Amino acid sequence: MRSRLKITAAYVAALLLAVSGALAQAAPNNNGKDRRPEPSAEAAPPLPVVGVPTPTPMEQVFVPVAPCRLLNTAEAGAGGAIQGLQTRTFQVTGAAGFETQGGKAGGCGVPASATSVAILLRASNASSAGFFTAFAAGTPNPGVIALAYPQTATATGNPIVGLGDGRMAIYSKRYAHAIADVVGYYAPQIAAYMDSNGTAYRATTRIVSTQRITAGFYNIVVDRDVTDCVVQATIAGGPYLASASANGNTITVQTYTLFGGNASLTSLVFYVSAQC
Repeated sequence: MRSRLKITAAYVAALLLAVSGALAQAAPNNNGKDRRPEPSAEAAPPLPVVGVPTPTPMEQVFVPVAPCRLLNTAEAGAGGAIQGLQTRTFQVTGAAGFETQGGKAGGCGVPASATSVAILLRASNASSAGFFTAFAAGTPNPGVIALAYPQTATATGNPIVGLGDGRMAIYSKRYAHAIADVVGYYAPQIAAYMDSNGTAYRATTRIVSTQRITAGFYNIVVDRDVTDCVVQATIAGGPYLASASANGNTITVQTYTLFGGNASLTSLVFYVSAQC
């Protein structure tokens, strides 16, 4: 029993000595300063976000344009009036084929991605009262009147007309001249979900090409001049930042990691769009 008590007492003494030493190290020094270890250096920056951004859906949007002449069958060399019970097709998108239909040389800036156009449609010099129907080229005539016109007098309407391969068709009940100005078009958004390697893993048809130039530096080429459009790039979560600018048909995006008050170019997943 005495031996067991001696061992226990020795153990307790050693334990008290260890605790006393630890308290002495934690106590203030002669200068009153805490002797605890200094904080370690700043942690390394977090890894880039790999999740998918969640912006607005890529729905059809309406893009207004200054009224621009698409066609005028009364112009010399434009093919003359549309004959009664006849259908004629007209170019709407692109930059070629407009002068031969009485339109503006070089076209009106409607992109190939446009699915329909808003137009001001006029009829003149009709042989008798009748009507126009207007519809996507290459599709059946829906029989819906786009504009009813009286004999000889001018009539005006503002239908929205679908496009087929960039063209629209006009059917005339009677002999009449047709004049049309485009005032806007519907097309998918200029938008893309971009991977960090510079490829678009989801994009609308308005994105022509994408490329990562260097880490965090990307060029996205679209189907129209976006210099005067509002372009933006967004990143989901984290201490990250994206900037976007436009020059001609190219949107330039730079993505950064923010750390310690500094920003460094970093390849990241992002969403880019343009509103025109």
